[in-house]
Amino acid sequence: MALSLRGFYRGAKKIELVGKNGDIKTRLFYIEQESTSGFINHAEFKLLHDNVVKVDNLKDGQEIEVFFRVNGRKAKGTKDGVEKEYFFQELNAYRIDEVVRRTAGVPEVNPEDVAVPGSDDDGLPF
Repeated sequence: MALSLRGFYRGAKKIELVGKNGDIKTRLFYIEQESTSGFINHAEFKLLHDNVVKVDNLKDGQEIEVFFRVNGRKAKGTKDGVEKEYFFQELNAYRIDEVVRRTAGVPEVNPEDVAVPGSDDDGLPF
């Protein structure tokens, strides 16, 4: 199941090298999304490996759609003598599309659907 979220690009952090050998490239970026309740939601996504450059040409405020996977882990820890379970989630982006808005009232026309005047190939039987 593909998950996606639309919102407005709000910036990215620098590329970091992580892992035991420092051989895994990661980069965090952020989008902002208006909700129906009037509050603004902010989401942090992580890019991995060769995908870290996918935000290089985005501008602040540009509307995008992010396709991602949810990765989660469970951990246990003790605080003040009480053992608790903790959950960590990451939204790992693998594709970013620019959202293109069409002008209202102007339908998109396929050139193949337009008949050329004087043409015998108009699809009519007579």
